[in-house]
Amino acid sequence: MDGNDEIAYALLESIKKLDDHSIGNIVVGSHLMAVESRQVGLASLIDPSGGHLKDIPPENAWKAFEGKSAKRVANQLLEDNRFYSGVGLASITSLYDYEKYDFIKVKAQDILVEKGRGKEVAVIGHFPFVDRIRKEFKKLWVIELKPRDGDVDTTTGFEVLPGCDVVAITATTIINKTLAGILSACKPGSFRILLGPSTPMNPVLFDFGLTMLAGSMVKDREKVFCGISRGEAFRGLQGIDTVCLKR
Repeated sequence: MDGNDEIAYALLESIKKLDDHSIGNIVVGSHLMAVESRQVGLASLIDPSGGHLKDIPPENAWKAFEGKSAKRVANQLLEDNRFYSGVGLASITSLYDYEKYDFIKVKAQDILVEKGRGKEVAVIGHFPFVDRIRKEFKKLWVIELKPRDGDVDTTTGFEVLPGCDVVAITATTIINKTLAGILSACKPGSFRILLGPSTPMNPVLFDFGLTMLAGSMVKDREKVFCGISRGEAFRGLQGIDTVCLKR
């Protein structure tokens, strides 16, 4: 079993002792999907070639999961298909009781500035905030499968990771099965934060070398469902609280 399988199986193991719930609703947009059981879990729609998923399965394929056991559907996380892996990840998150968590309500970008000011920082995934905070760091590497101006590709990214003091990693790396390799390339003792709407806020991920989790908690399901259906990106969604969990 490789490291990415270990992460996937650890997340699946984390729900075994939780009460199961039927999936009540799945909503899919152009940027995100939402799976509702105990709560609403989110996952980004990512394409193997980079960017947002271009080939979304027909509605009847994923609507067929509605009414099914969320624990069973969670096993889709093991699939190579990015869409169905995302359904599995969102199903896992949908079973957590976030009301019992001791969250810190702070933005991931503020944590990055606090921990990385004057240091070398890598951000895997071109988040909207990167250009705004770039000046705070000695050097900011933005690593992307499809680099924009100022970004670097994943090959160069793996070369610079061992020199970075702070590394921010998009949680879509769980969906595309690259998280374990990224973590293994990081400098020992570096601050590593997993972030984005796909982040499962589960302390089991700290066992794999992460320092902080920065995700979201759905507070108003109707606003979130409507926003996703309209094709909103995460930053445009209403009805969401951004939350962090420290090791």
